[in-house]
Amino acid sequence: MPKLAAETETKNFYCMHSMSNKIFASIIIAIVSITASLGLSACASKRAKPGKPGKGPFPAIEDPVVNIEEIEFDEGASDDEDASKEWSDDLRLCLVLGPGMARGMAHVGVLEIIEKEKLPIHCIIGVEVGALVGVLYSMNRNLNKVQWQVFKIKKNVYLDYPLFSAIRSSKARTKKLRSVLKEYLGYTHLDDYQIPVAIGVTSLPGGSPEVLQNGPGVDTILASIALPEVFESQKIENTGEFLSGIASTPYPVRKAFELGATHVLVVDLLSDSFSSKGLEERDAAIWKQFLLAKNIGRYQLQNASYVLRPKLKNFRFTDFNRRVEIIEQGKLAMQELINRMRDDLSYGEAL
Repeated sequence: MPKLAAETETKNFYCMHSMSNKIFASIIIAIVSITASLGLSACASKRAKPGKPGKGPFPAIEDPVVNIEEIEFDEGASDDEDASKEWSDDLRLCLVLGPGMARGMAHVGVLEIIEKEKLPIHCIIGVEVGALVGVLYSMNRNLNKVQWQVFKIKKNVYLDYPLFSAIRSSKARTKKLRSVLKEYLGYTHLDDYQIPVAIGVTSLPGGSPEVLQNGPGVDTILASIALPEVFESQKIENTGEFLSGIASTPYPVRKAFELGATHVLVVDLLSDSFSSKGLEERDAAIWKQFLLAKNIGRYQLQNASYVLRPKLKNFRFTDFNRRVEIIEQGKLAMQELINRMRDDLSYGEAL
């Protein structure tokens, strides 16, 4: 019995000794962990300021733990508003989008850069295809939609000559274009749109220039597009009868200032020389109308703050199949002009 008791006592001793070692090891591990944690906290409190390298071979690392309750949200200007602050608060820019049939696709490229640069628009005045693009953009300010819409206006809308009289063909084209415009605009009026818009036309029978600020969108655009021998003149209820503004006022700059603009940007699509060589007789008759508009426009352009002339020498007014290239020329020209405008009209500059 004494021998058995001694063996039992020995086993108990080793058991207790083993447990003591495990407990001691656990205590050591806990102490090491606490020390390491305190060391990291101390390093974090002494880290370098953001944007500057910390001590040692590695840059300081920001603490990823964020208390959401401590974040203060800025309820001020949005990103768009901050970007628009680049331009003077006093700036009231009016765009005058001129005529040019297929060349008018350049207006879409111009508007794309204006949107990109957050250049604020006070108003838009359009003539012929400039009226079409101006109204479509003023309606919802959706450039992707505008581009899709103008792409549907093809050469056969303007120059689809059936084997009948010129009178009947102009009626057919007017009806076709009215159908397309009604699909886009419905029964909206000029004063319904997000951006103030006006349309340059020629009044009949006297041929005097006018700029329409109200009336049905479809009728006023048709009136401004109504080139003689291509479309019918348009009668607008309680207003009068009109043809395209290219015959009397291709660039209504003075009207833009009357609408409260401090600066007027004209997109001129006619100054770049274009030839009638190779045109059919019916197309050459339309070319002569644009040539007349080019000469009238020279005097109106003298009052503009900026005149933008995309490089369109190699594009005819009938080149609807090259509209992507024409849009690109509008973008390139506007991007080049925007740098000069930024110097003149930047935030804080006196206008």
